[in-house]
Amino acid sequence: TLTGRIFNQTPNPLAITSSGVLNVVVSSGISGNIAVDGELRFSQGESLSYSYALSGNGLFVQAGSGTTALNGDNSGLTGNILLQGGTLEVGHDNALGSGPLTISGGTIRAGGA
Repeated sequence: TLTGRIFNQTPNPLAITSSGVLNVVVSSGISGNIAVDGELRFSQGESLSYSYALSGNGLFVQAGSGTTALNGDNSGLTGNILLQGGTLEVGHDNALGSGPLTISGGTIRAGGA
């Protein structure tokens, strides 16, 4: 669970391994590319804009009551996207990657980067 800020300033992406989970619960601070082979879960109650690249074959989950705006080129993301709650805003042509999208709750909307 993220309770502070994550700033990945290296050229390599932050890696979430196949057994790992990163649960983002704050809207103020996640930057840098992320390689998702485990689970990346956004559970925040506020708006969050993420403009970096996601890649990998893991699970991306929008579960909180807030809005997560995906504004980066996530063409390397081949894993599942699960929308359980809140709003998932699509702000780039490749924001959702190439994996399946499952909506069990929440709202998906087009946005601008």
